[in-house]
Amino acid sequence: MARIRKYEKLGNKRLIWTTHVQKRMSKREVTKKQIYETLKNHEVSLPKQPDNTQEFRRRVGSKVHYIVIEHCPKVIKVITTGWGGEK
Repeated sequence: MARIRKYEKLGNKRLIWTTHVQKRMSKREVTKKQIYETLKNHEVSLPKQPDNTQEFRRRVGSKVHYIVIEHCPKVIKVITTGWGGEK
């Protein structure tokens, strides 16, 4: 289970940043601002999976920014994030 470092508000839910995603943000050069932008203005939202995870994608220049989140009753847990090539 991922450790939770801190949280912020997104609408009526708390947005939780796990230690895993914070490491990925640093390694993959993704900012919190980019994560918020992709969550709010995504171009692709894949269907929610049975484990309550969902992927969001947004084109940024020639790359695609992706985020995987987990839906929980009162929180949204950011699981991982990164950059993909042309999609």
